[in-house]
Amino acid sequence: MKPINRTSITIFVIIYLLCIIGCQETGRPGDENIKSESEQIIALLKDGKPEYTIDEANDMVSELMPLIEDIAGKTFIKPPEIRLINTDKIDELMIREENCEKTTNNILESKKSENKMMSKFILAIYSKCEHVLYLMPQRIPVVTRLFGFDEKYGRDIAKMNIAHELTHALQDQHINFLTFFEKMNRSEETHAFLSMIEGHATFIEKKIGQLLGIEKKIIDAFPLVNHMEGNPKKAAFGSHELTDKFIKSLPPIQMIYSAGEKFIHYHYNKGGNDKIWYILNNPPVDTLMITEPEIYSAKSYDRLNYSDILNDIYDFHSVVGFHKSDFIYRNDSFSRFDLSQFWEILNIEDKDLIISKIHNLQNLTIYYKDFQIASIDFIVLSDEKYASRLSSATTKLLKQIVKQPNEKKMNLGQCNKGNINVDQKISGIRKYISKENGEEKFFNCNWVIISKGNVLVTYNDVLLDLEDCEILEIANKIFSRYQHAKNL
Repeated sequence: MKPINRTSITIFVIIYLLCIIGCQETGRPGDENIKSESEQIIALLKDGKPEYTIDEANDMVSELMPLIEDIAGKTFIKPPEIRLINTDKIDELMIREENCEKTTNNILESKKSENKMMSKFILAIYSKCEHVLYLMPQRIPVVTRLFGFDEKYGRDIAKMNIAHELTHALQDQHINFLTFFEKMNRSEETHAFLSMIEGHATFIEKKIGQLLGIEKKIIDAFPLVNHMEGNPKKAAFGSHELTDKFIKSLPPIQMIYSAGEKFIHYHYNKGGNDKIWYILNNPPVDTLMITEPEIYSAKSYDRLNYSDILNDIYDFHSVVGFHKSDFIYRNDSFSRFDLSQFWEILNIEDKDLIISKIHNLQNLTIYYKDFQIASIDFIVLSDEKYASRLSSATTKLLKQIVKQPNEKKMNLGQCNKGNINVDQKISGIRKYISKENGEEKFFNCNWVIISKGNVLVTYNDVLLDLEDCEILEIANKIFSRYQHAKNL
């Protein structure tokens, strides 16, 4: 499996959402209201008058650097270069970051939409490749609008923002981000590392805010998506009624920040800056170590290459009868942060307990040109007794989001079942609107949940409508490959 790109942190939940809501109706009464809300959100995200000039930015950096050094217990090897950047140039910057890492993954065209989405709420970014701090003073008014803050708080917000990114520069100068990112190939490991460095930067910026006498409501509301605990209503939002909806539309970045800050707090209280810098140099390898900091360990452990288990699992293109070159197969892992954020929105019971038992989740999504036709989730749990609970939670989730859900029994009379449990089959209807001519078509889709021991397989198709025995054959092949891989 190829290394995971740092700027891909948002894409995992996007793909999961695509897989989950593949059967959801895309056109329905009230779409006009949704469009109107989207337009209002776009207005909220529009650039404003720049809060500061480049000279003022350099003055703030000069003020903040010694404070950061005192709090972090490390000195800057050299001051990072500061540049202002236009909003429309952020996408290009993020692409340069990806290229400089010399890593790629299976996300393909989704990166374009990911970058555009992230550029909507970035206020500044530290380039780990160019070692430059890029600032966007024209984005500061976005925060005041979203949170309903008076414009007078713009400079305080700017200082908090710059302090956060300066902390990344300090981290990078002492641990070298690229040496870690180039070796990562799992979402769990990537998210754990990101949560560690973002948590540390958040920890530092909050202390900076306190030293500078910045009001608590500004400290608690920043970074933009920080400290929400999965529920935007708990945050110190302002008067805009669309703010909650906007925040809910964001990927699981808030968990990376908030869980990471708690992780850093825990270890700082145990051993101060010496312990923190030891951890920064010896990062946690799993997000469970972030959410449960007492189990932190920097020791790497052998993991199966779960992507191999789903590679070439089924010739979906032969079923449809089109050329293989028209198909895109995306094989990616997800972290607990991805699942936790998504399940939080859907209010799944026992969320934290069930997710803590997930050892690995691998997803294969199959597209014909721009249309998703199937997806497979391969989930390994650390305790098989939670397989039925995860199956029940997934079934509940489907009933909430699939249009006209219909539970069915699978026709397995002629199938080679083996020692497995076919937990659920749910069918529904999806409306697909062609991007080419706007034509509406309706398709049946199926969702099948199958388990064996501590492994759960979920299968979803939209156009294929495979026979039940064919779906079972896919699941059995996954179970067999997993057992074989474990025995090697």
